[in-house]
Amino acid sequence: MTEIVKYFLPLISPLGVGIVLLTVALVLLFWKPEHRSGRILVAAALGVLLLGSLPQIPTALMRSMEYKYPPADIEELNRQKVATVVVLGAGVLACPERPITSDLSRPSLNRLIEGIRLYRQLNTPDSRLVLCGRGKLDASEAVTMKDLALQLGVVEQDIILENESMDTADQARLLLDMIGEAPFALVTDASHMPRSIKAFSMMGMSPQAAPTSHLTLPGPFGGLSFSLPHSTNILHVERFIYEALGSVRTDAEIRRILAK
Repeated sequence: MTEIVKYFLPLISPLGVGIVLLTVALVLLFWKPEHRSGRILVAAALGVLLLGSLPQIPTALMRSMEYKYPPADIEELNRQKVATVVVLGAGVLACPERPITSDLSRPSLNRLIEGIRLYRQLNTPDSRLVLCGRGKLDASEAVTMKDLALQLGVVEQDIILENESMDTADQARLLLDMIGEAPFALVTDASHMPRSIKAFSMMGMSPQAAPTSHLTLPGPFGGLSFSLPHSTNILHVERFIYEALGSVRTDAEIRRILAK
């Protein structure tokens, strides 16, 4: 279902809805130009596109997810004797013509850097970095992140791979056997963090939020550097819709796992 949502998300985004409305409006205007319905749909399409591309609503929606959890507190992690940092993958596309930093998606790269930063600041001799991401064994998100982590100086024996999971619920299920109920730092996008924390908590685990890759700034006017329509704002709406639908799906999947 996650993949279906990802593929059809543009159709339910402001851009997709606006295009559909405009297409129907044009058909009506050519078919029955005397009717008002075509003009009404044109106005509706313009309204949807404006609301989705102006920064006020998209920024507010994103901030409602991104700032639910503060950045990781190293002192608190060390106080809890956290020894594990879990980094959730977010896409990889290997290409021999590019460096490995381009093979990882930008969210994956940001998550890995944050994970390595936290791993190096943990005050424990047995700290470890758990890298998650599906794919073929020689080209998965987890393996690509491991390759880059090694190049950045992480000790190989401190890296653990989880490259079988299909989604967030699956990651929680598989990592429960690897980590158990001990507290761990969970690194993922700030917008993905609420869904991830809930999924791992429902499985009886003790995730400590370590959000990264924020798309907005905090505060009532954070990120509103301009008031003109912009495509970035439409992407923010798409991200919010994706996470909202994904949260419903993840909750249902976790309940199914727990019911077994």
